[in-house]
Amino acid sequence: MRLQVLKSFVLAAALAGVLPAAVAQTAFTVNGQFVSVEEQKQLMDFLRANGVTNEKQLKNAARSILLEQKIIEQAARNEGLLEDPRVRVLISEKQAQLYGSILSRRYASEHPITEEQVRNRYDSLLSSYDPHEIKFRHILVKTPEEAREIIQSLKVGSDFGSLAKERSLDQSTSQNGGQIPFTNIRNVLVPGLAEAILALQPGDLLPVPFKSKLGYHVVLLEEKREVPFPSYEEVKPKVLSELERLQTTEFLNDLQKDAKILKVSDSSVD
Repeated sequence: MRLQVLKSFVLAAALAGVLPAAVAQTAFTVNGQFVSVEEQKQLMDFLRANGVTNEKQLKNAARSILLEQKIIEQAARNEGLLEDPRVRVLISEKQAQLYGSILSRRYASEHPITEEQVRNRYDSLLSSYDPHEIKFRHILVKTPEEAREIIQSLKVGSDFGSLAKERSLDQSTSQNGGQIPFTNIRNVLVPGLAEAILALQPGDLLPVPFKSKLGYHVVLLEEKREVPFPSYEEVKPKVLSELERLQTTEFLNDLQKDAKILKVSDSSVD
């Protein structure tokens, strides 16, 4: 799988013009086009540096990549694609993407995320985490009168799920009997609703309709629980990956911010 990913990367880079061709002793030809020993060696060195260690596999992979590259290049040239303005734009975009990827990897290798950075990010996530989760049902209606009528009906034994299917305006939950599975209270989007529900005991109805910009909610708490935040070791790989993504984004944004752009004309291209 790793070799296949590397092959795809190298082929895309070569076709986009990112990797230079070497001119030296010929390794083989493709439809009369020479492929040098040095070009094949450079590609093998790249694959070796990225974890491919089997020498026979290295040589076969390099040959396969170069064959595919040359055949595609020749077909594109024969079809006149290299002179097509739309294709040139696409190639330019691909070059920029590949250059960005290579520059980002190089920057990351020179500025690795430290253990302290990972720990600080973990501590920040931990301090803002709320362990409370709730599982509840709700029915959304337009008026407080309708909501109070439903609450009264539930108090005398009506089935919540049936009423939700019949009367709730929330189409995302009505056919499921108004049920919302365990959700962290920070993820309940209606402001104030989670706190009101959390004050209930499992099996309790919210005694009065809860008003929001959506309408009026009739709410039944089914269960509540506290879920502890994962340990540092459990989430360290995910936190590290997040910090690396943020670092890459910041690095590429800084390149744009630091660029000196001189406006030379107000004219635009139609």
